[in-house]
Amino acid sequence: MRSQLDFRAVFRYVGTMAELPSWYFFIVAGLVGAVIGSFLNVCIVRLPRGESIVTPRSHCAKCRHPLSWWENIPLVSMLLLR
Repeated sequence: MRSQLDFRAVFRYVGTMAELPSWYFFIVAGLVGAVIGSFLNVCIVRLPRGESIVTPRSHCAKCRHPLSWWENIPLVSMLLLR
C-alpha cells in the first residue's frame, strides 16, 4: 500500500514557520547567501585557471598552504584570520 502525503501535516509545518520571528528569515537568508557566494568565488577563481573546483583543497593564495576545515567557514574565518 502506498503512503499518501498528509496535507494537514504540511500546513501545520508551514503554520509553525509563520510563527518564527521575522529576523530569523534574514539570518538564514544571509547564511545561505554567504555559502553560495563563497562557492561562486571558488568557481570564479579556479575555472579560468583550468583548476578543478573539487581538488586540490582550498589554500592560501600567497604560500599555497592548505586551509583547515574551519578556515573555510564563510564570515567566521574572515573575522578570525584577520
